[in-house]
Amino acid sequence: MFQTAKSVIFKKVDIAEVAGLNGQLAIANTKLVVPQATILEVSARTGWQRETFRGCL
Repeated sequence: MFQTAKSVIFKKVDIAEVAGLNGQLAIANTKLVVPQATILEVSARTGWQRETFRGCL
């Protein structure tokens, strides 16, 4: 199912460290499964990448 994804969104990247998520490893593993997908990291709290996310919609 995931192998045909066109994009992958990682939300709440501002709390990734607190939650114990290794963002770089998550992205690397995602690229192994869906190398063609556009990967976007967003944070609603800080607004990071918000406009890019809106553009993707």
